Amino acid sequence: MTYYAYYNPENMKITGLSNSLDTARHHIEIDEETYVEFVTGKKNMRSYRVISTPTNKRIIPKKTDDDNFDIGKSVHEFKKIKEYNGFAFKENTLYVIQDKISKCWKGKLIPNGIEVNLSHLFIDSKNLYITEVNNPNILLQTINTDMGKFLSGEEFVMFDKGIDRDVSLYAQIQHEEFVHLVRDHED
Repeated sequence: MTYYAYYNPENMKITGLSNSLDTARHHIEIDEETYVEFVTGKKNMRSYRVISTPTNKRIIPKKTDDDNFDIGKSVHEFKKIKEYNGFAFKENTLYVIQDKISKCWKGKLIPNGIEVNLSHLFIDSKNLYITEVNNPNILLQTINTDMGKFLSGEEFVMFDKGIDRDVSLYAQIQHEEFVHLVRDHED
């Protein structure tokens, strides 16, 4: 018998399980053991997400923002780069895009084609702190972003109110690699 996990493609959260295929819904095939663990309550499907790589889709556990968190070692400024013609996104790097053209904040991740365990990267949500340039003491804006949206591999709008001046980005970072990408011209 074949089993399926249905998911929301915007945040990659699992929305249901079935042994009957509904082709109108986004889905992945799962094994019987995983299906039984979810339906019996041994595993909570709200604690898992679907991750999409160029070669396949699979289910991974989410983490909480408090897992192994030490505030003194974990709040960091993002490396800032400007987008240019021919810019290539680096694989397995979380990009927070300050889109000065569209006046919004966007997110993007390019998962690589090699099977890697990205589960330690993805918590439910994360606060991103926008401050004056190189000054974490002057907070301008806070964005709470659903980290599951990065799992789709597509660029998405995180917050529709952008800031068109130079700023710095900070967040609680454990293992993730974040980059603050400034987009201020059209290709």
